[in-house]
Amino acid sequence: MKIDYKYIEDKEMPTIHQIVWYFFIFSFLGMIVENLFCLITAGKLESRKGFIFGPFCPIYGVGAIILIICMQWMKNEISANKVIEIIVVFILGGIIGSAFEYISSYYIQAMYGAKFWDYAGKFLNINGRTCFYFAISWGILSVLLMYIMKPIADRFIKYIEPQNLEKQKITDYILIIYMIINAIVTHIELEKYMERVSLAYNEGIYNDSSWISNEALEWIFPNMAYVFRDGIMLKNVEILSN
Repeated sequence: MKIDYKYIEDKEMPTIHQIVWYFFIFSFLGMIVENLFCLITAGKLESRKGFIFGPFCPIYGVGAIILIICMQWMKNEISANKVIEIIVVFILGGIIGSAFEYISSYYIQAMYGAKFWDYAGKFLNINGRTCFYFAISWGILSVLLMYIMKPIADRFIKYIEPQNLEKQKITDYILIIYMIINAIVTHIELEKYMERVSLAYNEGIYNDSSWISNEALEWIFPNMAYVFRDGIMLKNVEILSN
């Protein structure tokens, strides 16, 4: 596949229509990347979704949008030298990916009292939320994103977009509403689930009285762990299985 060095020649920022589709496309591709990584490193496939409904890992979708916007904003400052340009994408992607990974981990722990990943013990980790190894990985993925995947995504978006502007708006609204509802339901169900985990651990009361069962949530988020005040973690499935 030929590398497209011309992505940065588009002098306009992405439209709302493009941003909506970037989020869906790269969230989906991110889930595939996560599953392949899990298969290669752990020898098994398991859910790496970030939302309850649909095959989406939103950290990739949001990270891709931030990187694309930053690169468009910086385009006039980047040297015409393609090697330097790629290095800038690599470094910026590593920083953005690591920062967003850290913020996401902090938010999940602050909101739900849980962790979905823990890099404690890995080289140059920051509070176990991100680390040097994954910063390099984010950088490599960013180069692949900007020079290979984004040009393909742009052609795909242009190919499927309705010619009628009103139809395009309706499609975008439907996708936005779907993802908002998805995020809200995921938040509510995770909050209820973590309350059940806390109740089971602290008071020995076990229940599964929710629209989405404990077993289903544990399949969707298999690595979710309850974080105690002293920093000790225990996987939720271990607490609820006692």
